[in-house]
Amino acid sequence: MRGLFLCALWLLVLITFVSSTPEPSRAEADPTSTAEPKLAWFRGSFKKAIEEASLRNVPIVILVMQDNEASCERIYNDVLKDSKIVKHFKKVVAIICATEDHPEKRNKKGTYCTRYGSVPCRTHQAHHRDAYRKLFSGSTMKVPNAVFCKPDLEIVVKLEDETSSGLFDTAFKKVLRAVGRGLSRSELKSYRLAITRSRNFLSKDQYAASLAALQGLSKLPKKSVLAKRVATLRARSEEGSRNTIATAVKEFTEGHHFASLSRLEKLVNQLGDSDAGALAKSTLKKMAKTAEGRKAMRDLKKDRGLQKLFERAEKAFVRKRLAEAVRTLLQIRDRGGDLPTAKRAAVRLEALRKHEKAGAIIAAHEKETQAAELYAEARKAKKAGDDSRVAELLKRLKAEFPKTKVRRRAQREFQKTK
Repeated sequence: MRGLFLCALWLLVLITFVSSTPEPSRAEADPTSTAEPKLAWFRGSFKKAIEEASLRNVPIVILVMQDNEASCERIYNDVLKDSKIVKHFKKVVAIICATEDHPEKRNKKGTYCTRYGSVPCRTHQAHHRDAYRKLFSGSTMKVPNAVFCKPDLEIVVKLEDETSSGLFDTAFKKVLRAVGRGLSRSELKSYRLAITRSRNFLSKDQYAASLAALQGLSKLPKKSVLAKRVATLRARSEEGSRNTIATAVKEFTEGHHFASLSRLEKLVNQLGDSDAGALAKSTLKKMAKTAEGRKAMRDLKKDRGLQKLFERAEKAFVRKRLAEAVRTLLQIRDRGGDLPTAKRAAVRLEALRKHEKAGAIIAAHEKETQAAELYAEARKAKKAGDDSRVAELLKRLKAEFPKTKVRRRAQREFQKTK
């Protein structure tokens, strides 16, 4: 009886152990649920992939896969997870082609296939159809199939039913050498931004700024699409810069010396060591040796000093120090005469007259200026011995500008004359 009880107990333990053992999950049983490789497959259309490869001057790598096929599974589980191969994929436009449906998830970029990652199933299915039409039309599309192409879809290497990471590595190196220097996606954004800015400057005839926008871009092979666009923009900007130099020379001969040398100085600073920059520099040196050129260069130096004062006034406005800002602008206007920065200050002051506090400061300053003119005239009359004229001017000062500092100074100086 006891033996029968022990047998029953062991049987119960065995049943409990078997029932507690988890069944293989779908992820373990289904090869399509294996954790996806960390690859950034191209999400756009096949046409867009070719356009991006052309712009970046990078190869296109097309991988044709099929679920539950032994060689494809080896590529999926070994080749696509090899760190060296993953690095190679970052340097190309990678297209995954497969006809099957798989479970999908969502992230910030949108829906993606849990088998291949990065793209939804409808995308790798559309790529399969397009790849067949572009590369395999009239022939059999074997799987697995890896095609390494130039941006124009010229095939450099084709691997059919090959599952070796070494062969993939060799194929990547060969196609990268064949295409040459390319751009990353971030570099492509920089190129596009620079080209857009350059075109905008060209449309405004700002040739030096257009050239400056193209400086510092990574070098690409001359045959690449972006390199040709940049070369065209540079040529147009250089030509426009030479025309600007010719305009500056004409201005100088017509007597507009300050405007001419100011234009040339800006070109020299913006064009740098380019051919047009060297031409602008030599032209500026030649003009600066003339008497008119020397005076214009002095005015340019003075105007740069006034620009610093103008910046100081702007900072005072930002810090809400209105009186300091207005007095600085008045100083610029009075010292600058016909210089551009002095004219800017005058325009700003006119706008500030409507402000109660600023208007009062401007009015007081202008009274002091007018009083100073009468004071200077009175001193000349005293020097000439014209006492009646001195008395007349002092009377005007007292009547018209009684509370000015200049009037009090004149009163002290001319007490004996009075």
